[in-house]
Amino acid sequence: MCQFFSAIITKTGILWDFDIDSHEELIKKFKLNDKKTVDCTFVRVETNPLDGNIFNHDLSNWKTKVDQDYKPDWFDLKKSEESIKAILPIVFKERFVTGKMEKIVEGRWFLFGSAEIRNVSGSAKIGDVSDSAEIGRVSGLAKIEDVSGSAKIEDVSDSAEIGRVYDSAEIGHVSGLAKIEDVYGSAKIGHVYGSAKIGDVFGSAKIGDVFGSAEIRHVSGLAEIGRVSGLAKIGDVYGSAKIGRVSGSAEIGHVSDLVKILTEWDK
Repeated sequence: MCQFFSAIITKTGILWDFDIDSHEELIKKFKLNDKKTVDCTFVRVETNPLDGNIFNHDLSNWKTKVDQDYKPDWFDLKKSEESIKAILPIVFKERFVTGKMEKIVEGRWFLFGSAEIRNVSGSAKIGDVSDSAEIGRVSGLAKIEDVSGSAKIEDVSDSAEIGRVYDSAEIGHVSGLAKIEDVYGSAKIGHVYGSAKIGDVFGSAKIGDVFGSAEIRHVSGLAEIGRVSGLAKIGDVYGSAKIGRVSGSAEIGHVSDLVKILTEWDK
């Protein structure tokens, strides 16, 4: 699996892109011949932080490795790493945000520190939102991989997608066709409605109300959900999870263990 930062080393230089970490996409973009021959014309490499923290921009923390089995005689790993480390500061400056921006509509970005973005939309991709970073609205086809730390997002709507929400991260509302894969840790989400979908909610995560045609796959651990109403659906609820009230045509699949659920008549 390709990770940040990926590149292609050729006999004459380095091929890379601000927004691409897939070697196969780079090969396609630069129209390289990927046929398996003895005369290998390029080498796939990755440069990653030793401590796993992509926000640690101390270049001594970054190590380059080969991401393929065969290495041609002309390839020099040390020189390749030196060349990539000359590129990384450019990427950090152009794609890592710690200050304020009005909007992001395309490209791949990383937010940390006290970064503030009012709108993320279009085809924009956010790798990570961490620390105390804040985003006002995520909409369109925008994608966010991870939201962590004390990061906050106000609204996620349209067909926007978020991978994971964890730590003490908070999201205000999730609506439209928006999707969130996992919510865990002490993460909080205000309301989930429209046709929005959330994969798994676990740990001590909290979700306010789930209504409309919204769907949640699993709720477990000490997770809490306020109200479930309308045509909302929840798959399995287990562990010590809690759900406030279930009303209307809402559906809950399986309930087990120490789960507590109130009906609309309970006081």
